[in-house]
Amino acid sequence: MGAPTQQADQAGDLQILHDLDQARLRAHAASAPLAAGASAGVALLMAWAVGPAIHGPWLVAWGLALALALALRLLLWRVQRSAPAQAPDWPRWLLGYRLAMGLHGGVWAAVVWLPGAWQGLGPQATLLFMLQGLCVGAMALSLFDLRAALMFVLPVVVSLCLRLALQSDPFAVHAAVGVVMAGLLIGMLAMAALRRRRERHALAVILRAERESNLDALEAQAALLEQQRMLELVQAHTGQGFWHIDNDLRTTDANPAMCRMLGLSREQMLGRSIYEFVDAANAEVFRQHVRLRADGQAEGYEVALLRSDGSTVFCFNNATPLLDGQGRKVGALGLFSDISAQKLAEQQARQAGEQLAQKSRLLEATFDSLDQGILSVDANGRCNAWNRRFIALVQIPESLMQQHPLLADVRRFQLAQGHFGPKLERMDEAGRHSVQRFMGGETHALTERYQRHRADGRVVEVMSHFAGDGSVVRTYTDVTERHTAEAALIAARDEAERANRAKSDFLSRMSHELRTPMNAILGFGQLLEADAADPLSPGQHQRVQALLAGGRHLLVLIDEVLDIARIEAGTLRLALQPVDVAALAHDCIELVQPVALARGVWLQGLPPAEAGLCMRADATRLRQVLLNLLSNAIKFNRAGGAVRLSCHADGDQVVLEVADEGQGITEAQMPRLFQAFERLEVDGAIEGTGIGLALSRSLVALMHGEIGVRSVVGQGSVFWVRLPRDGALNAEDAAGTTTPRHRVLYIEDNEVNQVLMAGMLAHRPAIALCLANDGETGLALAAASPPDLVLLDIQLPGIDGFAVLRGLRQVPALQATPVIAVSANAMPTDLDDAQRAGFAAYLTKPLDLQRLLALVDAALALPAGASIHPPPGQAAPDAQAGW
Repeated sequence: MGAPTQQADQAGDLQILHDLDQARLRAHAASAPLAAGASAGVALLMAWAVGPAIHGPWLVAWGLALALALALRLLLWRVQRSAPAQAPDWPRWLLGYRLAMGLHGGVWAAVVWLPGAWQGLGPQATLLFMLQGLCVGAMALSLFDLRAALMFVLPVVVSLCLRLALQSDPFAVHAAVGVVMAGLLIGMLAMAALRRRRERHALAVILRAERESNLDALEAQAALLEQQRMLELVQAHTGQGFWHIDNDLRTTDANPAMCRMLGLSREQMLGRSIYEFVDAANAEVFRQHVRLRADGQAEGYEVALLRSDGSTVFCFNNATPLLDGQGRKVGALGLFSDISAQKLAEQQARQAGEQLAQKSRLLEATFDSLDQGILSVDANGRCNAWNRRFIALVQIPESLMQQHPLLADVRRFQLAQGHFGPKLERMDEAGRHSVQRFMGGETHALTERYQRHRADGRVVEVMSHFAGDGSVVRTYTDVTERHTAEAALIAARDEAERANRAKSDFLSRMSHELRTPMNAILGFGQLLEADAADPLSPGQHQRVQALLAGGRHLLVLIDEVLDIARIEAGTLRLALQPVDVAALAHDCIELVQPVALARGVWLQGLPPAEAGLCMRADATRLRQVLLNLLSNAIKFNRAGGAVRLSCHADGDQVVLEVADEGQGITEAQMPRLFQAFERLEVDGAIEGTGIGLALSRSLVALMHGEIGVRSVVGQGSVFWVRLPRDGALNAEDAAGTTTPRHRVLYIEDNEVNQVLMAGMLAHRPAIALCLANDGETGLALAAASPPDLVLLDIQLPGIDGFAVLRGLRQVPALQATPVIAVSANAMPTDLDDAQRAGFAAYLTKPLDLQRLLALVDAALALPAGASIHPPPGQAAPDAQAGW
């Protein structure tokens, strides 16, 4: 009996499996419409929540695929229901249901790959919650057939995990938690299904003997109990809230997650209306969706629930009606998902967007209010931003700029419209070079800065600011007013230079015209005064003295005017060297002593303690400044007053002070004190030209010093000069010597000047004077009998003095003979020309007897070809004494 019994047991086991599969087939047939309807509802909810983010054609294609899967599943259900109850091909029907479940899961698995479906936190969270709900629901509804459930769940889970793993941005924490929880629930449901399978198998064994006693009813009841138990398990452990309500909208049950959302216990929620958990606005949301559900319309929606502590939790509710065995509605189940984090993120994104929009509007307003035109060009050469001022200045149509053209296209438009001129003449050199390079094929050639003239006369300056990434920002500035002002300044400068040249020419001519007669006046006056053979009577001597004084005053005036002209022209040369202040002061005191005695003014010189101080200055010009200050102190002093000269060291400088006891200078007069020809309303009885102080200030500045004054009205003034201190005085005494019977040739066309020179050189008996009336005669005399010294007038009939000098240097015996120019031309250019020509020195008319004799003595005492310098103690070379 062993073998037949074993075969019977195997047959019995096979029959049990067949019975279980047939039970699974009946369960599939019972759950197919509900599963299809739930899937369609979730699809509509997904289309409403996520559809706007998905590209239209893709969403339609996916919807058609889902519709096809659901249609196949319903068709299979319809055909299988119409088949005979005991049809022998029931395994084929079970396989069909399982394949339909797999196809259904595959369609839902594809939703996360639709373009746009996974973009943004909102769509991601929505799809995540929906797919989790579908998987949990599929497992719960298909616990009777684990293979079918897994054929739906596995494609969805694998696709979802792969999509999360492949996204570039990290996904939200709640998404990760949701995925983990869903995995745990699916695993638990799978374990429950396995356990249920074993239990069903054991139950089938037990019920095999009771097959005829209502087997189908027991299996259905057992399946219902199992599903209820699994549903309770899911509700207890899921992170989503399950809220059960009756037809009166009162709470009949709630899972722990729902209680946590509201901050209440299950007992605190039971029996309470849903309207007790919302404010007025969200109560209206509830009422609206209750009406829609009553009309047979089901869709998910957002609602804000009030927690027990008064805070708000934002949720997404997907409600499902609950039906009894007769199909009557007995309540509803709400599936609530906490989307507070999503809403917070949306709020922050919205606020950030509003702030960005506000800043953009502010930036745009600021951009358009600028007086400069602005153009931004990206690294590819495309115009990406500009303001209204750019459009106005560059005269580009706004319609062209709205196309975001390349900068090269803008240039081509400007060239086509002739903005730069037919030959680019409206641009400066830099602009022309840039455009020429552009026209030569260098489309990205930009110069850093250039200017161009518009057709209406406006001048626009263009500057390019280059960034490290290759982009450029160009600024366009209307510089018409500045350009006009610069042109006016240039014209004013040219006019000033022209006037200065005209003034210099005038002074040169006037100097020559004045010095020629002054030469005769002073020369013959000096001869009359010094004529021992025919002495003057006392009356004649007095008149000659007055004549000489007047002439010298005029000569001083001429020299001061010329000095100012040289300083303004920048041609006055100074020889800065150590100057003994005490010796200089002593000389100046002696020179002005007669004037002081005549005016009853007492002079006080430097004390012995201040001897040894040295200034670094030009001795001649410093003497000129000090004499000017001493003369003014005497002229503007009170009768019987005193003039005190003092000197002291101040660090690395030396300060000279000249104090008087005159009326002083007011504050109002101070700004005019050092201006040329300014006499400060002085009584005309006091002689003067008003040039001295202005000239002194310029001379002191050229010697790197300062000059100033401090004054008290009614008590007097103190004029001071501050110059750099020099450590030692290196001066050597030298005396001029003469050689008996030196031969001097004087080439001069004016007979009066010839007679005057003869009279002046008569004071040197050792000199034999030879005269020539023109340059040719002078060259012939010099070649025939070489002289020791040549005195040469510049303006001669025929060839001038420069040509005569060149002729002298061509004679070998005369190449080293010193030649001194004697001329009435005293402008700085005249002296420069003479020095470059090779004259040893330069004397200007009217001649000073003592200076002439000193310079002649020095020239005849020096070796041939040496430069002439004044001997120590004599005046340095200037307009009257050489270089």
